[in-house]
Amino acid sequence: MNDQNSSLPNNLSVPYKLNFSSLDTGIDGITGLVKSNPFSSIKQAKGNTRNNSTHITFVSNESQFETYLDTQFDRSVLIKGVTLSANSSIASELKFTDRTAVLIVEFQSMLQPSTTTSETFELKDEFKKYVAKKNWSALKNSFGDYYLANIVKGSIFRAIYRFSASTTSALVAFNQSFGASLPGIFDASFSASLKQAVQKNNLRLDIEIQELGANGTTPIKGISIDDVLELLERFQSNINNDSGTPLIAQFKHYNTIVPDFPTSVAIPITVLSEKIWVYSCWLSS
Repeated sequence: MNDQNSSLPNNLSVPYKLNFSSLDTGIDGITGLVKSNPFSSIKQAKGNTRNNSTHITFVSNESQFETYLDTQFDRSVLIKGVTLSANSSIASELKFTDRTAVLIVEFQSMLQPSTTTSETFELKDEFKKYVAKKNWSALKNSFGDYYLANIVKGSIFRAIYRFSASTTSALVAFNQSFGASLPGIFDASFSASLKQAVQKNNLRLDIEIQELGANGTTPIKGISIDDVLELLERFQSNINNDSGTPLIAQFKHYNTIVPDFPTSVAIPITVLSEKIWVYSCWLSS
């Protein structure tokens, strides 16, 4: 197969992996393999900014659920990764029919590195030797294309409501009365409206809570609509300036510190299919 020419972005964000052991980890931009640390020393002076957000999504079929997954940073965060429960009975085994629907309420508290981040560093002699000789292939082979510049930590609270109706018409009525006009704020009024719609259309409701960070436990099952808001408030009260678990690894291309280092690469077609998480990051950057 022929290679495909491409240009790697200067900044790359990927789901955090356990083998990203330190802020100076090198990584191959094509395969995603961890490479040698390019620095003999590095210091980063930075602050963090906490950003909170709430997302409410109503899903009534497979297509809508796929769209929801595509908006998530990493599907493993939702259904099978180490960051949230690997055996979530509701989230990992969703079966949509004309009598079922799902509501997902997610609160995220992300500890983003400040834009005023500054770095002081000293490159290893081997790295500098390759730069002096412009031996980019040897540099890439030893150190990859990127170094790990930041780790974004966060806490996530996710409530998954699964609705089941005895008839198709009951679910259609529920979708029209509640799903079609979701409130923008998750509060007591939201819960009251949801409870009323469930009772009015005689729906069965199963709720599961997933928590990540902020001393959360996951999953929590067998709870009522009224319990969810209380659990969210408890979760939020446990968040402090340093709380959170690593979620996103932010890499910088060596071109940002060595302008002559090329960003163009020939990507084997097989890699595009085998390393889809890396390729998707290139497409979205």
